[in-house]
Amino acid sequence: MKNNIWQNTGLIWLLVFGLFSCNNVTLVVRNLPENTPAEGNIFVAGNFNHWNPSDKTFILEKQANGFYTITLPRGLGFVDYKLTRGDWKTVEQDACGQDIDNRSLEYGAQDSVFVDVESWADVGPTHCPHVTVIIDQLPATTPPNAPIYMASNFNDWGDADKEYQLVQNKKGQYYIRIPRSGQELSFKFTRGSWDTEEVNQLGETIENRNFMFGKTDTLRVHIDNWKDLKPCTNPTITIIAKIPANTPRNEDIYMACDQNGWNLQDPRYKFVRQDATHCSLTLANPLENNFEYKITRGSWDKQEATLRGEQSENRKLACGWMDTLNIEVLKWYDMANASHE
Repeated sequence: MKNNIWQNTGLIWLLVFGLFSCNNVTLVVRNLPENTPAEGNIFVAGNFNHWNPSDKTFILEKQANGFYTITLPRGLGFVDYKLTRGDWKTVEQDACGQDIDNRSLEYGAQDSVFVDVESWADVGPTHCPHVTVIIDQLPATTPPNAPIYMASNFNDWGDADKEYQLVQNKKGQYYIRIPRSGQELSFKFTRGSWDTEEVNQLGETIENRNFMFGKTDTLRVHIDNWKDLKPCTNPTITIIAKIPANTPRNEDIYMACDQNGWNLQDPRYKFVRQDATHCSLTLANPLENNFEYKITRGSWDKQEATLRGEQSENRKLACGWMDTLNIEVLKWYDMANASHE
């Protein structure tokens, strides 16, 4: 009997010790972004609830002073957590709309933990001290983990300035943060020299990018190609042309270009009609250099024209930068001018 009494007593003391050795901690959210939707709840998700972003057991309660609070379950050790408004699309982010690391607290270190939410993922930041420039799309030819730099009027157009080297976020996207300024930002991207600067789809040098600081906290851009890396190893290129609906069905469409001496009816450069408004031409072995061209119906009187019926400028094509090119013939010179006679 005595043994049972001592055993029961020991069990009681273990329960009491376990109960009082665990700690409570209250999470207090003091400030929310000014663009936080008025309706909806604030949730806490963490390693204590399997990171459920919409767990109704862990909704914070709004207090009279405007703070949001919740007392977490008793426990020991560390808690990792983040705040959401009900799903991961509404998770908290930093002042500039970037993902943050998990928050962490230690049971017993303090009774209350005070936090401020700087922005939400779905509504964006409101008080970012700088603008974040993110490259959403890179050329497929970009070497893995290649260094990418911003050359701009802010750094005297340095093409490999370490202070303007972009870093990668958790998604692998390159980004850079630029302090706000009253001056317009003009910039381009390079991989460390002007021989590796960004170019357009045709491999041509692009104009400087320009950005005027304002309310926008994030600028998203994409890079078409790099000057030194041609994306196409296949020498074949297909040109798909959309032509006016009034194009005579009995007339052939040609490309006249400097590669064929501007021959207006070169059978090697004759398009194949796809339907009433589309035709295509595949060049199997175009020259490596850029070339100029125009679309005609076999004579200069029947060349392509602008919307105003004027002769258009020569088109340009750089081989090796794409395998398919879509173009549109707006009008035919003879038909546009005949309608005005």
